[in-house]
Amino acid sequence: MIPEAYRQPCPCGSPAADNDLSPCSECWAVFLAVHVPVVAIAGALGVWLFYVQHCFEHAYWERGKEWSAQRAAIEGSSFYDLPPVLRWITCNIGYHHIHHLSARIPNYHLRAAHEALSLPGVRRFDLRGSLACARMKLWDEGLGRMVDFPRRAAQSSSRA
Repeated sequence: MIPEAYRQPCPCGSPAADNDLSPCSECWAVFLAVHVPVVAIAGALGVWLFYVQHCFEHAYWERGKEWSAQRAAIEGSSFYDLPPVLRWITCNIGYHHIHHLSARIPNYHLRAAHEALSLPGVRRFDLRGSLACARMKLWDEGLGRMVDFPRRAAQSSSRA
């Protein structure tokens, strides 16, 4: 039982239960109706940001002794050139190649580091250009690049 001094009505105005401090079912419904879509959309956008910054056609992928941390940072992650408001919302993570060069650089210094360094080989995408990354699904060892799934028509014509 909750002492009288700590009992408060639910934000919607309905009285709280004697043994519970949680909001009523109506307030939970409103909370979930707002919270779940916001989390789902933010999660989807986070996945998209991660995907665009690592899965593009000519990304750098090597194994074993051929692998280079610097080349992987510069050529294996992209510069997602976002509009200013999206740069602010995403804490400058579009400068992902800089983050991979040094994860210790704080997000508010990523842009300055990018502008101070001359890094040939960095793949730049804007919002429109990033849509092409959605096709890239598989790493083709023979071609040394990301590719789309094979088309059915191409598969059936090669069998004939």
